[in-house]
Amino acid sequence: MSLRTVLFAFVLAARCASAQSAAATTPLRVNVLRSFDAGRLLAGVDDVRGASDGGAALFEVIGPPNGVVVITFTLPGAMRGDAASPLVLDFGPSSAEVAESLPGVGARAFDPRQPYTLQLPASGRAIVALGASLRVPRAQGVGRYAGAATLSVRQLP
Repeated sequence: MSLRTVLFAFVLAARCASAQSAAATTPLRVNVLRSFDAGRLLAGVDDVRGASDGGAALFEVIGPPNGVVVITFTLPGAMRGDAASPLVLDFGPSSAEVAESLPGVGARAFDPRQPYTLQLPASGRAIVALGASLRVPRAQGVGRYAGAATLSVRQLP
């Protein structure tokens, strides 16, 4: 088996929509803390970068303390890069996690393919992590790969 390196990263975007009342004092916002980075992959060897791994994408959701928000991801099915063939991504029931801080005690896994309703903690801040499974065929070309994942957050009244 030859060692070939495949590098890639998600290009991340975040957006939020709010149904805040005039009484709300903390506006809803999302910050991208870290892009997804799987590092080096071996051609022909599938890999998993879980939400708890160091390469997971990290988002910070800030809003009203104890406010309820809905998190929705738009996920790429593959990433394109230097080689002709795309690098296929899979997301499953525990590919995302949310907690007051990550890695952290009390992190709750969720399926990023489905909207997720979250009550923000008393601090008004939660960290969302996103990982992925990577299907790396034997013929995967060497190079850098990129894709786009979007996290949207909507505040419920």
